[in-house]
Amino acid sequence: MENEKEQEIRKNLKRIITYFWQGSFFVQKLASEARNRFKHCMNLFTSLIDLGVIIENKVTTHQKRQDIAYQISEKHISLKKIFEENDTCVEFELILKRVEGV
Repeated sequence: MENEKEQEIRKNLKRIITYFWQGSFFVQKLASEARNRFKHCMNLFTSLIDLGVIIENKVTTHQKRQDIAYQISEKHISLKKIFEENDTCVEFELILKRVEGV
């Protein structure tokens, strides 16, 4: 049971991080789109914001002057190793442990 929960958190965490990965770097995504995409795991998404893994920026879009966008924090840029190496990295495991503790 506990292992299933950990696997579910791991899978959703990877999906969230992958959402911000494009090409070979992390990009900004509009908050409205990100929240809509992760409404099924909003607790995990907001935990990542609270932990500072995902940060909020104000951006100007063609629809709004002050829209909100999310991006992976510079402090957690080493998460890119998930995509460049072998599906996991120390940073990912540390975040997973912090999120499970919440």
